[in-house]
Amino acid sequence: MSKNHSYTYSKRRTAPAVVSIALSLGAIATTAPTPSDAATPAASSTPTWADDFNSFDSTKWEKRLFRDKNSLDGADFPEQVSITGDGHLRLRVGKLPEPQIFWSQPITHAGGYVWSRGKHTVGPGRIDVRAKLLPTGSSTGIWTAIWFRDTTLNGEIDLAEMIGTPNKQPKYYPSDGTGIQQTVYANMGVKSDPYHQRNFTLKSPAAEWHVYTLDWSRSQIIMRIDGVETYRTKDPDIMKAFSGSLDIRFSQFIGENWGSRVGATTGNPTDTFIDYVRYWKAPA
Repeated sequence: MSKNHSYTYSKRRTAPAVVSIALSLGAIATTAPTPSDAATPAASSTPTWADDFNSFDSTKWEKRLFRDKNSLDGADFPEQVSITGDGHLRLRVGKLPEPQIFWSQPITHAGGYVWSRGKHTVGPGRIDVRAKLLPTGSSTGIWTAIWFRDTTLNGEIDLAEMIGTPNKQPKYYPSDGTGIQQTVYANMGVKSDPYHQRNFTLKSPAAEWHVYTLDWSRSQIIMRIDGVETYRTKDPDIMKAFSGSLDIRFSQFIGENWGSRVGATTGNPTDTFIDYVRYWKAPA
Protein backbone atom coordinates (compact mmCIF):
# COMPACT_ATOMS: atom_id res chain seq x y z
CA MET A 1 0.00 0.00 0.00
CA SER A 2 1.46 3.34 -0.97
CA LYS A 3 0.99 6.97 -0.10
CA ASN A 4 -0.68 8.24 -3.24
CA HIS A 5 -3.79 10.41 -3.26
CA SER A 6 -5.52 11.86 -6.29
CA TYR A 7 -8.74 11.84 -8.23
CA THR A 8 -6.71 10.65 -11.22
CA TYR A 9 -8.32 7.41 -12.36
CA SER A 10 -5.71 6.01 -14.73
CA LYS A 11 -2.45 6.56 -16.51
CA ARG A 12 -4.48 8.05 -19.35
CA ARG A 13 -5.68 10.91 -17.13
CA THR A 14 -9.34 10.19 -17.57
CA ALA A 15 -11.93 12.28 -15.75
CA PRO A 16 -12.17 11.93 -11.96
CA ALA A 17 -14.14 8.88 -10.87
CA VAL A 18 -16.25 9.90 -7.89
CA VAL A 19 -19.29 7.99 -6.69
CA SER A 20 -21.49 8.13 -3.62
CA ILE A 21 -22.79 4.96 -2.01
CA ALA A 22 -25.56 5.05 0.61
CA LEU A 23 -26.16 1.38 1.13
CA SER A 24 -28.40 1.67 4.15
CA LEU A 25 -30.92 3.28 1.77
CA GLY A 26 -30.30 0.89 -1.09
CA ALA A 27 -27.48 0.89 -3.58
CA ILE A 28 -27.01 4.33 -5.13
CA ALA A 29 -24.21 5.07 -7.58
CA THR A 30 -23.54 7.42 -10.47
CA THR A 31 -23.78 4.46 -12.86
CA ALA A 32 -25.60 1.17 -12.59
CA PRO A 33 -23.48 -1.73 -11.29
CA THR A 34 -22.28 -4.08 -14.00
CA PRO A 35 -22.81 -7.81 -13.36
CA SER A 36 -19.55 -9.64 -12.77
CA ASP A 37 -18.18 -11.73 -15.60
CA ALA A 38 -15.22 -13.02 -13.61
CA ALA A 39 -16.82 -16.48 -13.48
CA THR A 40 -16.24 -16.93 -9.75
CA PRO A 41 -18.50 -19.02 -7.51
CA ALA A 42 -21.47 -17.35 -5.83
CA ALA A 43 -20.89 -16.11 -2.30
CA SER A 44 -23.68 -18.43 -1.12
CA SER A 45 -21.50 -21.46 -1.87
CA THR A 46 -18.96 -22.89 0.56
CA PRO A 47 -15.74 -20.82 0.52
CA THR A 48 -12.54 -22.45 -0.61
CA TRP A 49 -10.81 -20.79 2.34
CA ALA A 50 -12.05 -18.63 5.19
CA ASP A 51 -11.21 -17.14 8.57
CA ASP A 52 -13.96 -15.92 10.92
CA PHE A 53 -11.40 -14.82 13.53
CA ASN A 54 -12.75 -16.77 16.45
CA SER A 55 -9.06 -17.06 17.31
CA PHE A 56 -5.80 -15.85 15.84
CA ASP A 57 -4.51 -18.53 13.47
CA SER A 58 -0.74 -18.16 13.12
CA THR A 59 -0.76 -20.67 10.24
CA LYS A 60 -2.68 -18.08 8.21
CA TRP A 61 -1.44 -14.73 9.52
CA GLU A 62 1.58 -12.94 10.93
CA LYS A 63 1.44 -9.94 13.27
CA ARG A 64 4.09 -7.58 11.95
CA LEU A 65 6.72 -5.50 13.70
CA PHE A 66 7.08 -2.77 11.10
CA ARG A 67 7.27 0.93 10.28
CA ASP A 68 6.25 2.19 6.85
CA LYS A 69 8.58 4.83 5.42
CA ASN A 70 5.65 7.29 5.33
CA SER A 71 4.72 6.70 8.99
CA LEU A 72 6.17 9.71 10.78
CA ASP A 73 4.51 9.28 14.17
CA GLY A 74 4.17 5.57 14.77
CA ALA A 75 5.05 1.95 14.06
CA ASP A 76 3.22 -1.39 14.08
CA PHE A 77 3.63 -3.84 16.95
CA PRO A 78 2.29 -7.41 17.36
CA GLU A 79 0.76 -6.41 20.71
CA GLN A 80 -1.65 -4.06 18.89
CA VAL A 81 -3.36 -7.00 17.14
CA SER A 82 -5.93 -9.07 19.04
CA ILE A 83 -9.14 -11.08 18.77
CA THR A 84 -12.18 -9.60 20.50
CA GLY A 85 -14.53 -11.60 22.67
CA ASP A 86 -17.17 -11.59 19.95
CA GLY A 87 -14.80 -12.93 17.29
CA HIS A 88 -13.34 -10.00 15.39
CA LEU A 89 -9.76 -9.24 14.42
CA ARG A 90 -8.87 -5.90 16.00
CA LEU A 91 -6.06 -3.57 14.92
CA ARG A 92 -5.62 -0.90 17.57
CA VAL A 93 -3.80 2.41 17.47
CA GLY A 94 -2.79 3.65 20.91
CA LYS A 95 -0.58 6.38 22.28
CA LEU A 96 2.68 5.17 23.80
CA PRO A 97 3.26 5.98 27.49
CA GLU A 98 6.46 7.76 26.44
CA PRO A 99 7.93 8.64 23.01
CA GLN A 100 10.54 6.18 21.79
CA ILE A 101 12.93 5.59 18.92
CA PHE A 102 11.96 2.87 16.43
CA TRP A 103 14.25 2.13 13.48
CA SER A 104 15.98 5.48 14.03
CA GLN A 105 12.64 7.34 13.92
CA PRO A 106 10.99 8.95 16.96
CA ILE A 107 7.44 7.67 17.43
CA THR A 108 4.58 8.46 19.79
CA HIS A 109 1.96 5.88 18.73
CA ALA A 110 1.65 2.14 18.10
CA GLY A 111 -0.64 0.44 15.57
CA GLY A 112 -1.43 -3.00 14.19
CA TYR A 113 -0.55 -4.78 10.94
CA VAL A 114 -1.42 -8.32 9.85
CA TRP A 115 -0.42 -10.05 6.62
CA SER A 116 -0.60 -13.54 5.14
CA ARG A 117 2.71 -13.47 3.26
CA GLY A 118 4.61 -16.71 3.77
CA LYS A 119 1.48 -18.25 5.35
CA HIS A 120 -1.32 -18.22 2.80
CA THR A 121 -2.05 -16.78 -0.64
CA VAL A 122 -5.16 -16.47 -2.80
CA GLY A 123 -5.37 -17.02 -6.55
CA PRO A 124 -7.96 -15.80 -9.05
CA GLY A 125 -11.46 -15.80 -7.59
CA ARG A 126 -13.52 -13.79 -5.14
CA ILE A 127 -12.35 -12.45 -1.77
CA ASP A 128 -14.85 -10.91 0.67
CA VAL A 129 -13.67 -8.92 3.70
CA ARG A 130 -16.28 -7.70 6.20
CA ALA A 131 -14.87 -4.77 8.13
CA LYS A 132 -15.36 -1.59 10.15
CA LEU A 133 -12.79 1.09 9.40
CA LEU A 134 -11.70 4.28 11.17
CA PRO A 135 -14.02 6.19 13.52
CA THR A 136 -14.16 9.98 13.41
CA GLY A 137 -12.59 12.18 16.06
CA SER A 138 -9.85 9.92 17.45
CA SER A 139 -8.31 8.92 14.12
CA THR A 140 -6.38 11.99 12.97
CA GLY A 141 -3.15 10.91 11.29
CA ILE A 142 -4.10 7.23 10.93
CA TRP A 143 -4.09 5.56 7.53
CA THR A 144 -5.78 2.15 7.47
CA ALA A 145 -6.18 -0.26 4.57
CA ILE A 146 -7.36 -3.62 3.25
CA TRP A 147 -4.96 -4.50 0.47
CA PHE A 148 -3.15 -7.17 -1.55
CA ARG A 149 0.20 -7.62 -3.24
CA ASP A 150 1.29 -10.04 -5.91
CA THR A 151 3.68 -12.61 -4.46
CA THR A 152 6.16 -12.68 -7.36
CA LEU A 153 5.49 -9.59 -9.53
CA ASN A 154 4.90 -5.94 -8.64
CA GLY A 155 1.11 -5.64 -8.75
CA GLU A 156 -0.77 -4.10 -5.82
CA ILE A 157 -4.51 -3.82 -5.16
CA ASP A 158 -5.79 -1.45 -2.47
CA LEU A 159 -9.35 -2.66 -1.92
CA ALA A 160 -10.11 0.01 0.71
CA GLU A 161 -7.92 2.82 2.03
CA MET A 162 -9.04 5.43 4.52
CA ILE A 163 -7.31 8.21 6.42
CA GLY A 164 -8.56 9.47 9.74
CA THR A 165 -10.47 12.62 10.55
CA PRO A 166 -10.06 15.49 10.86
CA ASN A 167 -7.38 15.75 8.14
CA LYS A 168 -5.86 18.17 5.61
CA GLN A 169 -7.61 16.61 2.59
CA PRO A 170 -11.38 16.91 3.14
CA LYS A 171 -11.91 16.95 -0.64
CA TYR A 172 -10.88 13.30 -0.67
CA TYR A 173 -11.65 12.28 2.92
CA PRO A 174 -14.55 14.37 4.34
CA SER A 175 -14.68 15.30 8.00
CA ASP A 176 -17.66 12.99 8.52
CA GLY A 177 -15.35 9.98 7.97
CA THR A 178 -16.98 8.70 4.78
CA GLY A 179 -14.05 8.91 2.35
CA ILE A 180 -12.75 5.69 0.76
CA GLN A 181 -10.05 5.20 -1.86
CA GLN A 182 -9.34 2.22 -4.13
CA THR A 183 -6.17 1.90 -6.21
CA VAL A 184 -4.53 -0.68 -8.46
CA TYR A 185 -0.83 -0.34 -9.25
CA ALA A 186 1.38 -2.08 -11.78
CA ASN A 187 4.43 -1.35 -9.62
CA MET A 188 3.64 -1.23 -5.89
CA GLY A 189 2.46 2.37 -5.68
CA VAL A 190 4.79 3.97 -8.21
CA LYS A 191 2.75 6.64 -9.98
CA SER A 192 5.16 6.92 -12.88
CA ASP A 193 3.98 3.43 -13.85
CA PRO A 194 0.39 2.51 -14.82
CA TYR A 195 -2.07 2.86 -11.98
CA HIS A 196 -5.82 3.38 -11.56
CA GLN A 197 -7.34 5.24 -8.62
CA ARG A 198 -10.88 5.92 -7.46
CA ASN A 199 -12.22 8.06 -4.59
CA PHE A 200 -15.80 8.01 -3.27
CA THR A 201 -17.86 8.26 -0.12
CA LEU A 202 -19.45 5.42 1.81
CA LYS A 203 -22.06 5.76 4.54
CA SER A 204 -20.74 4.95 8.02
CA PRO A 205 -17.62 2.87 7.21
CA ALA A 206 -16.72 2.78 10.92
CA ALA A 207 -20.11 2.47 12.60
CA GLU A 208 -21.52 -0.15 10.23
CA TRP A 209 -20.15 -3.39 8.82
CA HIS A 210 -19.46 -3.32 5.10
CA VAL A 211 -18.32 -6.15 2.81
CA TYR A 212 -15.39 -5.22 0.56
CA THR A 213 -15.04 -7.59 -2.40
CA LEU A 214 -12.19 -8.27 -4.79
CA ASP A 215 -13.21 -10.39 -7.79
CA TRP A 216 -10.26 -11.04 -10.07
CA SER A 217 -8.80 -13.22 -12.79
CA ARG A 218 -5.63 -13.05 -14.90
CA SER A 219 -7.48 -10.80 -17.34
CA GLN A 220 -9.48 -8.40 -15.16
CA ILE A 221 -9.97 -6.91 -11.68
CA ILE A 222 -13.36 -5.96 -10.20
CA MET A 223 -14.00 -4.33 -6.81
CA ARG A 224 -17.32 -3.96 -4.99
CA ILE A 225 -18.65 -2.70 -1.68
CA ASP A 226 -21.78 -4.42 -0.37
CA GLY A 227 -22.42 -5.74 -3.86
CA VAL A 228 -22.14 -2.36 -5.60
CA GLU A 229 -19.43 -2.35 -8.25
CA THR A 230 -16.93 0.47 -7.65
CA TYR A 231 -14.08 -0.41 -10.02
CA ARG A 232 -13.29 -2.60 -13.03
CA THR A 233 -10.32 -2.89 -15.39
CA LYS A 234 -8.97 -5.13 -18.13
CA ASP A 235 -6.06 -2.80 -18.87
CA PRO A 236 -3.22 -5.09 -20.06
CA ASP A 237 -0.61 -2.68 -18.68
CA ILE A 238 -2.13 -3.29 -15.23
CA MET A 239 -2.92 -6.99 -15.56
CA LYS A 240 0.60 -7.97 -16.62
CA ALA A 241 1.77 -7.06 -13.10
CA PHE A 242 -0.20 -9.94 -11.57
CA SER A 243 1.14 -13.49 -11.65
CA GLY A 244 -1.92 -15.19 -10.23
CA SER A 245 -1.12 -15.23 -6.49
CA LEU A 246 -1.82 -12.52 -3.88
CA ASP A 247 -1.12 -12.11 -0.19
CA ILE A 248 -3.66 -10.36 2.07
CA ARG A 249 -2.87 -7.36 4.30
CA PHE A 250 -4.68 -5.32 6.96
CA SER A 251 -2.68 -2.37 8.24
CA GLN A 252 -2.58 0.87 10.19
CA PHE A 253 0.14 3.42 9.44
CA ILE A 254 0.44 6.51 11.60
CA GLY A 255 1.23 10.15 10.86
CA GLU A 256 2.15 11.53 7.45
CA ASN A 257 2.36 14.96 5.87
CA TRP A 258 -0.27 14.68 3.12
CA GLY A 259 -3.23 13.67 5.26
CA SER A 260 -2.26 14.71 8.77
CA ARG A 261 0.13 14.11 11.59
CA VAL A 262 -1.41 12.70 14.77
CA GLY A 263 -3.61 14.88 16.97
CA ALA A 264 -4.25 15.25 20.66
CA THR A 265 -6.97 12.57 20.68
CA THR A 266 -5.40 10.12 18.22
CA GLY A 267 -5.29 6.57 19.54
CA ASN A 268 -7.46 6.92 22.64
CA PRO A 269 -7.75 4.12 21.40
CA THR A 270 -8.63 3.88 17.69
CA ASP A 271 -9.69 0.50 16.30
CA THR A 272 -10.17 -1.15 12.91
CA PHE A 273 -12.16 -4.41 12.94
CA ILE A 274 -12.19 -7.35 10.52
CA ASP A 275 -15.13 -9.73 10.99
CA TYR A 276 -14.16 -12.31 8.37
CA VAL A 277 -12.23 -13.10 5.21
CA ARG A 278 -13.75 -15.54 2.69
CA TYR A 279 -12.23 -16.74 -0.57
CA TRP A 280 -13.85 -18.63 -3.43
CA LYS A 281 -11.42 -20.04 -5.98
CA ALA A 282 -12.31 -19.39 -9.62
CA PRO A 283 -13.13 -22.48 -11.68
CA ALA A 284 -10.21 -23.85 -13.67
